[in-house]
Amino acid sequence: LNDFTYSFQKTAAFLKTADFTFINLESPFYQPCPITNEGMKFCADPRAIEGLVFAGIDIANLTNNHINNYGPEGINLTRQLLQEKKITPLEESLVIKAIKGTKLGFLGFDLTSDYQSEKIIEAIKKAKPQVDVLIISFHWGIEYSQEPTSKQKELAHQVIEAGADLILGHHPHVIQKIENYQGGVIVY
Repeated sequence: LNDFTYSFQKTAAFLKTADFTFINLESPFYQPCPITNEGMKFCADPRAIEGLVFAGIDIANLTNNHINNYGPEGINLTRQLLQEKKITPLEESLVIKAIKGTKLGFLGFDLTSDYQSEKIIEAIKKAKPQVDVLIISFHWGIEYSQEPTSKQKELAHQVIEAGADLILGHHPHVIQKIENYQGGVIVY
């Protein structure tokens, strides 16, 4: 019950072999984190950071539809815990990581509500010259749908055309397809 590394016991060794490990952190850390039996308001006990450290997580995406569930207090605690443990929080600002001589850039976007594709494209065009590889994190799609929407596909293609090299999608809670497009990879 109090082993916050439990969820990663069978995967941590594998995850630690990677040059960097990226996750989508879909709930803020919050104290006290109440037990929720209904609804969709999530939080994590701050001690759960132990699991992320144990697994060797390097970057945690915070641009998603649940990170605001406990307001600024939850977001601030989440940022603080991640930074203390040397895990980089990814929000909408460009994060650059140099790995084995390659500059990787990361941008995160929550597309579960209204968004402006023009602003996303503009951010990508601005970021691309600063890095060797540009990775975009999109929280998007329809929950439990095994196929991306036509709107997702259209935006993904525009994003690759604008200079992104890899799109990492999350939100549907099921595995969707991977597409190679004009030299880029889209993990819907």
